[in-house]
Amino acid sequence: MIHVQDLEFRYPAGSFLLSIPDLKIAAGQHSAITGESGCGKTTLLRVISGMEMASAGSVAVDGQEISKCGDRELRSLRNQKIGHVFQDFRLIDYLSIRDNILLPITLSCDPVVEGHGSWLEELCQAIGIHQLPNHAVARLSRGELQRVAVCRALIRQPPYLFVDEPTASLDPENSERVWDLLFSQADRIGSTIVAVTHEQSSLERFDQVIPFAELVAGGKYG
Repeated sequence: MIHVQDLEFRYPAGSFLLSIPDLKIAAGQHSAITGESGCGKTTLLRVISGMEMASAGSVAVDGQEISKCGDRELRSLRNQKIGHVFQDFRLIDYLSIRDNILLPITLSCDPVVEGHGSWLEELCQAIGIHQLPNHAVARLSRGELQRVAVCRALIRQPPYLFVDEPTASLDPENSERVWDLLFSQADRIGSTIVAVTHEQSSLERFDQVIPFAELVAGGKYG
């Protein structure tokens, strides 16, 4: 479960303030957050996933209070339980597609890369990049980079998936592939999905759609 209560977040410089009175997302639920560009949706996703620390209030993921986690505990939480697709992808240019996808396993406290080959191939096949596993990501199009980032988020089969505009660079056919893969894998293992998306055609797939303006105003969700 994800529980956000009396959350406030400010950047060190500027007047931006993110304030979320209450948000609960049940384990296994698929939730989409919608709203205008620049309103704070991405920041909320980063705070929930432990990439940014709240200025006040509490954020709990799977029973762990993010603000009370030490650096090592937080890294373990993100690596073991969270798959994240960023808008800027955060891939390593000089590594191959295969090595980028396997990076969460390689960097884990107990890395076991062997045995993930068939799962990696299955992900790449489903998303249409199976012919490119040894290509360096520096050679890829933006749409291909986005699909690599989605596979990396899924490689550990995490219980929580935080995805920020995961189909923004894709044509309709490949957008459908990405959503199909995300939802099929989430449903298979009971993962929670929290997505920021402007793609209206995808919203019917979600258990709940959360307008960001209503969330900020104190709307109850969960």
